[in-house]
This record gives sequence, C-alpha cells and structure tokens, in this order.
Amino acid sequence: MNSRLVLWFSAAALSVAIVIALAIVLFTGGGAEAKVKTRLGGPHGTPTTTVTVPEEAVDQAKASEVGEHEGLRSENPPGLPAAQKDAAVEQQEELAKSDQLPIITPDAAPLQRGCSTRLVQNFSSRRGVRPRLFVLHYTVSPNRDGWSDVWSIVSLFDRTSFAASSNYVIDAEGHCAYIVRESDKAWTQAAANPVSISVEVINTGHESTYAGTDGLAKIGLVASDALKRWEIPLQRGRVVGCRVTRPGVVDHLSLGACGGGHHDISPFSVDEVLLAIAKARTVVKPKPLLPVYKITASRPGKVRTKLTRHPDVIVAQLAKHGYRRISIVRQK
Repeated sequence: MNSRLVLWFSAAALSVAIVIALAIVLFTGGGAEAKVKTRLGGPHGTPTTTVTVPEEAVDQAKASEVGEHEGLRSENPPGLPAAQKDAAVEQQEELAKSDQLPIITPDAAPLQRGCSTRLVQNFSSRRGVRPRLFVLHYTVSPNRDGWSDVWSIVSLFDRTSFAASSNYVIDAEGHCAYIVRESDKAWTQAAANPVSISVEVINTGHESTYAGTDGLAKIGLVASDALKRWEIPLQRGRVVGCRVTRPGVVDHLSLGACGGGHHDISPFSVDEVLLAIAKARTVVKPKPLLPVYKITASRPGKVRTKLTRHPDVIVAQLAKHGYRRISIVRQK
C-alpha cells in the first residue's frame, strides 16, 4: 500500500470520527455526564453509592448555591449582634438540660417514608438540643425532570469545603433525599442550626409555585412526620433575637440576622405548607380487612352458626347465653 493511499485512509477515518463525535454532541445536546458520589451513611459507616448527574445540573447548582447558602455551618453570621447570639446559646444550654435525644448507633441509616436516604458528610452534633423549628428554604437553582436536580444539590452538601447542608432536599416532582439525620445538626440556617430541621426545595425563587403539586404534597408528608417525631406543634413558629419563642414551621426569611439574613422562601407563603401538612394528616389509609371466621355453637336443643370478623365478641356473647360447645374455623 503506497503512502498516498495510507494518508487517504487516515484522513477518511479521522473524518468519520469527527462526524460521529458531532452526531453524539447533537443527539445528547452536549450534555456530558459527571459522576457524583453521594454517601449512603458515609461518615456513619455505611457504604457509599454513586449516582450519575448531568454536568449541566452540577454547574447550575454550583452557580446558584455558591454565595447563597455556602458557609452556613457558621453560627456567627455577619451582622448578628453578639447579645442575640449569646441569648440563643443560653437558651440552648438550658434546653439541653432536659431534652432527651434518641440514641442512634453510628451505622444506623434512618428512614423517612417517601424519601431516599443519602447521608452526607456535612453535619455536626446537636449537643443534646432537640429541634423546635421546621425551616423552609429554596435552592435558587432550577427544577429538572428526574433526580438530577436533587443529586446535584446533594453533591454540594457532601463537600466539606462547601460547609452547608440540609436535612432534606425535595423537588417539584416530589423526589426527596434525606441527607442529614434529624437527630444531627444540618448547616442551613446559621445560628438557628441547633434548634432546626431544614428542607431545601429545588426552586429559583421565581417559579409560579413553591414546590408544585407533587412537591408540596411531599413536603407536607415529611414535615408532618418530623413534627410528630419531635412533638413540634403544627403552627407558624416564631424566633425573636435567635431565641425560639414559639416552636413550629418557619421560613429562612423569618430568622433574620440569626439565619444569615436570607430571603427565602419569599415570595411564597409558609401558610401553604401548613395547609399541606394538615392535608397529609387527613389522608386516611384504608384498614386491611380482617379474616372471616365461622363460629358454630351449641347448647341442649339448639345450634347456632355465624360468620364474623370479630370472633372474640361473638364467642363472649354466645357464652353469656349458655352456649358451651363452640368451634371457630377461619374461612379461606
């Protein structure tokens, strides 16, 4: 084979490779994927898992979250008067004297119904203080179909350099990641971290609704369960000078300088979340049907047969009327 023919074949092969590469880019929209590791238990000793998140979603999360929520581990945010911080610490120390947090083994992976557990590295101890507030946030990042919007935020909250996290991340489709145990302290609202459970909702702050129909229903379910676990009343909470004066549900905005001076969830309302929690509690699960039993009872001169789902009640009634020979057979 002469040199000209070799060059021709080489050029042809290169052209084909370029065409294939361009076709892939056009077909996928240029959406290269980045593998993002999130930890199932992570620091608690359980194995790590790997999820695949589109690079675009990761970039969007970085661009929006950095500067907005980064560094909220610090409980001394800028602009917080020292007297308010001291008052909060004093209250927390007093609460810790009587609070009883559950004992959780290091390898425990707790469950919240409707959520996927992916525990991250960014958390710390509550130091004996039980949560009094359920705090609402949004991520300032766009909602995307599927889980990629949730996992991109989870990946940021798993980076120690980011110094922020939340107990939950929920999107408009109702996808929910449980990433910091409620018994641990997430880093989402600065000086209010020790007394709070937090949820980050995928939302830029400019959507028509806070979380859409499915997302709001999931928030209602998660918040309802959390409030019950920690005996937090279903009401709007209140914080004055970093001290909790009324336990309940609040948004980040209402924490003021104590929460780092953020504005979420404005322009949305805490009231719609309170309604969603109340609605979650009114959903009545159908009770499973009890098995049917055939009861045959006899006494001198009389035999009775009865089908019932409550054999104990019927047997007691028959015995009261003098029936002594009683048989109970479960029906198929």
